Order: sequence, then structure tokens, then C-alpha cells
Amino acid sequence: MPKEKIDLGKSPVVKTFINYAIPSVLGMVTLSLAGIVDGLFIGRYVGTDALAGVSIVYPITSLAIGFAIMIGTGGTTTASAEIGAGNIAAARNTFTVTSILVTVAATLFMILGIIFAAPLSEFFGIKGGLEDEIRTYMTPLLLFFIPFMHAWILDVFIRNDGRPVFPSITLVISSVINIILDYLFIVRFGWGLRGAAFATGLSQIVPMVVFWIYICRGNTSYKLVRPVFKSRKIAHMLYNGVSEFINEFSVGLSTILFNMALITRIGSIGVASYSIIQYMTMITLMVFFGIAQAVQPGLSYNLGVGDRDRIRAFKRIALQTNIVISVLSLSILVLFSESIASLFTRGDADVIALTSQITKYYSWSFLPMGMNITISMYFTSIHYARESAITALSRSFVLFVFFLYTLPLIFGDIGLWLTVPLAELVTLGIVAVLSLRRPLDDAYLKKTINRLQESHE
Repeated sequence: MPKEKIDLGKSPVVKTFINYAIPSVLGMVTLSLAGIVDGLFIGRYVGTDALAGVSIVYPITSLAIGFAIMIGTGGTTTASAEIGAGNIAAARNTFTVTSILVTVAATLFMILGIIFAAPLSEFFGIKGGLEDEIRTYMTPLLLFFIPFMHAWILDVFIRNDGRPVFPSITLVISSVINIILDYLFIVRFGWGLRGAAFATGLSQIVPMVVFWIYICRGNTSYKLVRPVFKSRKIAHMLYNGVSEFINEFSVGLSTILFNMALITRIGSIGVASYSIIQYMTMITLMVFFGIAQAVQPGLSYNLGVGDRDRIRAFKRIALQTNIVISVLSLSILVLFSESIASLFTRGDADVIALTSQITKYYSWSFLPMGMNITISMYFTSIHYARESAITALSRSFVLFVFFLYTLPLIFGDIGLWLTVPLAELVTLGIVAVLSLRRPLDDAYLKKTINRLQESHE
């Protein structure tokens, strides 16, 4: 992988994709491994009930996370396209405004989260002895929300500037620190869920500090400037990133509904098993996102240039790669589901058996999921905000909820496990229709380039 800056408009598409995909996937996989290690330590040293508790706590923070990601995604895709159009001043202003908005949003949600942590945990949490631990798990995560979101947006901005390797190395180091702190706080010090939260939060400070030093030294096209706030442009940024908000928030809300269905039909063992499946499938999901993020800079940059052929080439290679990954991941999980599930428990045979059963249905969702994630990122990158939002809402909430409440009536408990695969499959059909109804044409490219070339002043 070259150390020099990659020219997103001229370097061969395949070479550019490889140079972005390897560090992107490496970074995402390392992050997912840190999350998996969290699950391993919690499951083995705190208990499977704690895993269920973490699964229930997650949706509480999904609204805040989704809102911040919406701002960051809208800002990064807009700034990358502005650089492609040659408007560096506008791109720097977009970077500055995005950083300010994310900081304000993160601070607001952190304060509100801390104030309402107790009633929220009581509403969504598990009753009994674990309830206090769940509250203490939430608070440290909220305290580190600002570093987490700054690390995320700066990582994407630096990648979009043609430098994919450096941020990936930084995230790998951060993940290693997370794993080390997991061991110290959970295993050695016995801090339980509080230790897991502090390990995750503290590890996010490292990339935030490193990325800001890197940017302030002037190594990227993005610099902090005196911000110019234009409501129309901010509205466009938020609208373009709304699919990421929908996806994050919908996943959180869907998780609440799914946990309620599991508790009603199966009990806490069902929540624990589903939590383990989420850890088991995390690497594949992160690889899907890593591949999609690998082509996002090329897509957005060439949108600003107006090069339709390169846009299509970047989309095609991402789709092909994620299809191959989905087949491999499906095969591995179907063949080794029981062995993998046993890693997350203290030998609980019932949890292992149920997890293995669920996995053999759930893993089929990988086949359409990789394509859906890729096309959703494609829509966002070329500023097709409506199509991206429809895709995210369909797979993460509307179809998910519909199948969650209809399939169990027909197939019993198996209907629960079929919910995600069928939601992804039907979404793929919707994505195909959206792509056919609104192809990328010359008129849209010309209109977009004119808008991007306008000065922000």
C-alpha cells in the first residue's frame, strides 16, 4: 500500500479499491474483534445474563449515535464531492461545520443521557441484581461519546482525502488498547460491565487525539477555518446523511422489539442467544461496511468530477467483493455455529444449542445483506438521499417489524429467526427497483457539479 496520497480521480479503479479496501476492512475487523472480545469477557467473567443486559442497553444510545453519524456522513460525503469539483474552500468549511455540529450534538446527548440514565435503564433494562450494573455501563459510554464521534468523523475525512492507511493503523492500535483494557478491567480488576464500558471509552481517546494532531499539522486538505453556517447547505448535509440516522435508530428500536418478542416467547435465554449471534456475525457485518466505505471516497469524489464510468466501476467492484464475502461467511457459520457459540458461554448447553439453531437461519441474511449495504452507501455517496433512506428504513425497520409480527404466527419460533433474512431479501428487491427507476444520468451530474462548485461565502 503506497504512502503517497491516492488520486481518486485518476488512479486505476481496481488499484484504488484495493488500496482502500485492505486498510478499511482491517480497521473494521479489528474494531469488531474488540467488540467480540468485550462479549467473550462479559460472557465468561460476568455471565450470559450480562450479555442480555448489554443487548437491551444498546438501543438506548442508538438515537444519539445515529444523530451524530447522520451529521458526520452528510458532511464527509459533501466535502469529498466538493474537493472533486475543485472547491477546496467549501470543503474546508464543510469539515469545520461538521466538526462543530457533531461536538454540539454529542455534548447535548451526553448530558441528557446522564440525566435520564436511571429511568431509561429501568424502562429497557433487566430487573433484578443486574439493573444497577446496566446503569453503570451506560454512564461511562456517554462520558466518552465526544471522543468516539470525533474519532469516527476524522477517520472518514482523512480517508476521503486519499490517505486510507494511516487512520486504519490508528484504529487497529485503538482496538488493541481496548482489548488490553478489557482484560485488565474485567478479568484482573473484576469491574464487570463498568470495566467493559471504560475499556471501550478510554480506547477512543487515542484515535481522536492522533487524528486531530495529524490534521492540525496540515497533512490533509481539510483544515479548520472560520465557519460559515448556511442553513440550506446544512439541511442538505443532514438530509444526505439521514439514511445513517434511520439505520442506527431503526436497528436500536428493532432490537427492543425483537428482545420483547424473545422474552415473551422464549425468555432471557433467547435474548442471551441472540446477543451471542450478534457478536458472532459482527466480523462479517463490519467487513461488509468496510468494503462499502472503501468505495465511498471514490464515489463521492467522482460525483464532483462528473465521471459516471468511474462511479459505476467503484460500485460494481464493491458489490462483487461483498457477494463473495457473504457466501464464505454463510458457509463458515452454518458449519461451525456450535463451536463458535460455545466460546461465549461457560458451557451453558441450552444457550449453545439455541444459538446454533438460530445461526443456521440467521446466517442466510448475509447473501442479500452485503449487496444492500453496498447500494445504500452508493446512494448516500452520490447524494441520492431519498433512495438511501428508503433502503435503510426498509431493511432496518419496516420489513423487519412486519416479518417479526407475522412470521411467528405462521412458523412459530422459527419465524423469529427468519425475520432478518426475509427483511434483507425483500429489501434487495426494493433496491433493484430504486436503481432502475433513477439511474445516474448526465443531467443530475451537471446539476450536482454546478452546486458543488459554488462558493460557500
